[in-house]
Amino acid sequence: MGVGLGASGEVVLGTAHPEVYTGVLAFSSEIEPALAKERQKTVDAAFHGDTAAFDAQVPLTLLKERQYPGSVAYFAAGATDPEFVLNMRTLEAASSGAGFTVGSDVVAHTGHSWDVLTPGMGNGLELLAAHGGWAK
Repeated sequence: MGVGLGASGEVVLGTAHPEVYTGVLAFSSEIEPALAKERQKTVDAAFHGDTAAFDAQVPLTLLKERQYPGSVAYFAAGATDPEFVLNMRTLEAASSGAGFTVGSDVVAHTGHSWDVLTPGMGNGLELLAAHGGWAK
């Protein structure tokens, strides 16, 4: 489970290591890992300027190349946070297309804040429980 940049890390782990992380709960996730708003700063700092190496590791690339039939992902974003709603929809569609069982919520009257967790946490945990066979 992660929020904001933590959610981005959650998506990275779930797509890079599905044998370990079969469930992803991502609240207000970035579309890819970022150390700064400028993508090149992340590429320079983390991949020594090697854009191809960075691109090979980002979730959207992995979701195009792999299938995740045993994995589940839940995404949520605040309705008044259009950038992160778009991120959520993009990740949701790519995850679904790659075989994830997917759930999502756009949380009304909420922006990029902890308030996304209040309704989202229950729905995300319910999805994980149902997928894992733990639901009633």
